[in-house]
Amino acid sequence: MSQEISQNKRIAKNTVFIYVKLLLTMIIGLYTSRTILCILGVSDYGLLNVTGGVLGMFTFLSAGLGGATTRFINFEMGKKEYGNLNRVFNICLTLHFVIAAVVFLLGETIGVYYIYHYLNVENGRQDDAMFIYQISIVFTCIGIINGPYGGLLNAYEKFFETTVINIISTSITLLIVIALTFVGGDVLRLYVALSTLTSVFSFLAIQYLAHHYWPDTVKLKFVRRDSRYKEIISYSGYNIGSTLSLMARSTGSDLLINLFFGTAVNGAYAVARSVQNYVNTFVSNFDAAAAPQITQAYSGHDANRYNYIIFKVGKFGFLAMLLAYFPLNAELLWILELWLGNVPESTLQFCQCTLLIVLVSSTSGGIAQFINGSGKIKWFKIESSVLFLLCIPVGYILFKQGFPAYSILVLFVIADILQRCIQLVLLKVILNFDVVIYIREVYVRPFVITGIMYFYLFIYSRLPLDGHAFHFWGFVFTFLLTLFFVLYVGLKSNERKVIYDVIKKKVYHG
Repeated sequence: MSQEISQNKRIAKNTVFIYVKLLLTMIIGLYTSRTILCILGVSDYGLLNVTGGVLGMFTFLSAGLGGATTRFINFEMGKKEYGNLNRVFNICLTLHFVIAAVVFLLGETIGVYYIYHYLNVENGRQDDAMFIYQISIVFTCIGIINGPYGGLLNAYEKFFETTVINIISTSITLLIVIALTFVGGDVLRLYVALSTLTSVFSFLAIQYLAHHYWPDTVKLKFVRRDSRYKEIISYSGYNIGSTLSLMARSTGSDLLINLFFGTAVNGAYAVARSVQNYVNTFVSNFDAAAAPQITQAYSGHDANRYNYIIFKVGKFGFLAMLLAYFPLNAELLWILELWLGNVPESTLQFCQCTLLIVLVSSTSGGIAQFINGSGKIKWFKIESSVLFLLCIPVGYILFKQGFPAYSILVLFVIADILQRCIQLVLLKVILNFDVVIYIREVYVRPFVITGIMYFYLFIYSRLPLDGHAFHFWGFVFTFLLTLFFVLYVGLKSNERKVIYDVIKKKVYHG
């Protein structure tokens, strides 16, 4: 019992570290993205994002392998005496080198061809697009090679260290942006070149920590024959398929919007995805903090432990999303105007859709990590891949019929809802997971709150609010109302008691 309490405290501590990182990086990031949008203009901001999106067509390979690396390192740690981590690490590192070479080759052939022949950019900006693209290729490959080292930090739950790295990286970006405000003229290339400093810092910091904490694990050794090559490649194959579909959906939507509407609308879409990324990070931190223990508990056949974590992570993640979703939704246009000043056309509709996407995504709390930890991912990845990929051809048809740019995001919402329903069925069939209890523990109370708050938003949207003060207090009231329902509808009495006890302890004992 004492060990379980200690593990729960570690999850809580890791979550705190992640949220400190998120809060600081969000504040800095919001200012940075607003300033960059002002400095570059909406068209160049869109060019920056859509050019990176072209490279995104190939980075799905590394993303799939990265998930496999974290899973196999965690699984090895769940064995008695941690198994042979050095061997697993070197197998993963070898595969990452191979993937980096493949991404570089594809990027310098297919990617370059697409940039020159199909990317819809303003006249005179083709060379700028290629400059951005070439720098992105180099640092993407460096990041891929660094993957197994970062995987060790996550596996050993070094969330404080990763928090510090992220905050410093974001601060470097902030300093770059502040410096650019004093530079006149066209600064697109200068911004891209200076932004590489954040990648260099992250690479060096992660390398140092990995060699400092686990010198024996990261000793380089080429492993010639090992069955885990096949296991990791097989696992990565399904991961890659799922990641490819998600990447194709993201990059494909970028390219479709670029094809039909141009870089200015790409800029509005990029702003919406910034909002989506910040909010999604806010709610996904419960998963990130608990993931290592879910995998290790599954590896050690401790069903009671991983079920407990899954239910708590799923419920708290969903409730955390509600705290972010409804206040933002109530005053989204006002927040965008405060943040950006001049809000690009279509940004509001894009942001409304992306927030809804994150709300649906938050219903997967705990189960995604459980699926990955089990290793039985085949049918889960196939069903998600099919639904994600279908969005692009259907979106193309909608655009050809004259539908607005944000309509493709409505498709994403529909696909994500269907994907969650199928996922729950597969959990029962493949992993014998008690889906009924999960729905009862994780969904019922948050769904009640969602219904109440949507009725509230219906009334709130018809109030004649005018002026910053009214909008500010409207936002605060909506947050407090959501918090009230989260505490007294979303949480059980024993869960509230735990939260109150923690607060009292902090207040009276520091």
